[in-house]
Amino acid sequence: MSRKGENIYKRRDGRWEGRYRRPGAARYVSVYGKTYREAREKLQAASAAPQPPAESGREELFAQCCDRWLAAASEMKPSTVARYRSALKCHVKPLLGEKTVGSIGARQLDEFCAALQRADSPLSPRTVSAVCALTLRILRWACAEKGYPAPQYAPRIQRRPIRETRVLTREEQSRLLRFLMDDMDDCRFGVLLALLNGLRIGEICALQWGDFSDRDATLRVTKTIQRLPCGGASRTKLVTGTPKTVSSLRTIPLSAFCVELMRRRSHPAPGAYVLTGTAAPMDPRTLQYRLSVYAKCCGLEGVHFHTLRHTFATRCIECGFETKSLSEVLGHASVQVTLDRYVHASMEFKRDNMEKFDLCL
Repeated sequence: MSRKGENIYKRRDGRWEGRYRRPGAARYVSVYGKTYREAREKLQAASAAPQPPAESGREELFAQCCDRWLAAASEMKPSTVARYRSALKCHVKPLLGEKTVGSIGARQLDEFCAALQRADSPLSPRTVSAVCALTLRILRWACAEKGYPAPQYAPRIQRRPIRETRVLTREEQSRLLRFLMDDMDDCRFGVLLALLNGLRIGEICALQWGDFSDRDATLRVTKTIQRLPCGGASRTKLVTGTPKTVSSLRTIPLSAFCVELMRRRSHPAPGAYVLTGTAAPMDPRTLQYRLSVYAKCCGLEGVHFHTLRHTFATRCIECGFETKSLSEVLGHASVQVTLDRYVHASMEFKRDNMEKFDLCL
């Protein structure tokens, strides 16, 4: 007769037998001992040890686990789901998709991390870290579901030289401003808003006239528009959602120059989009394409929409903008993000500060 709560029995031949079921297996596995204590120790050791994969063809592949995990992630934003799906398709499934959950351990994860960081890989250390974190998250979920011990693994991310972020010089910024102000249309106005307020491209496309307060001279950022996959191999659609983070929900005080620009283009319908004047928003791809055309006309190279955001943040710091206020205007969760990623001191600014130091000597 077995002890209460344990699947351990004394056999007729005098030995003790402990039984347990491997995850994914249909039958029980037995361990034996001369005493009850020996059988219990063997049973505990066998149950806690990493188990080999179940019979061939019975345990699902890691790629299938990834699909099930993604399908169950109903609380995620559509943009997050699209980003995860892309990472799984491009990086995780090609390297780990054909392995079973029980066969993925620290060695396999180490090889996976090294493959993401090979010499010819275009992935940045930040992207590699995000892909590894996503893989571990899904693997631990699958292990918990199947009763496997979760792998204890910390990815080793190689440091790479930091690439210089493109920021417009003051002369380049003036050149672009003059071009945008000359014969302004919807697209030029959108680019100008980004340059004057540090808005993201999706936030600009989602702005409606109801978000602009003429009395308070403010602009509320509550939405973003993105083009995301919608099921087919090449099918996409425009999706309106909340901004990138909770901190991105913000109210921006507008300068007098920007308020005057908004008044000139003001529309009586609060539901009309700022960049179109209609109930239909502008596609971010249209705005991005037009910026590339404008940059070419101005003789600017390497300019994309985030260049305008970096330029705005850098000019604000150079003008003495208080850092905490700038962080909130940009919609960052912390001041450190603003300083580390969006503030790039120009040589002129560094020289001015060095001259200030001279005055203290």
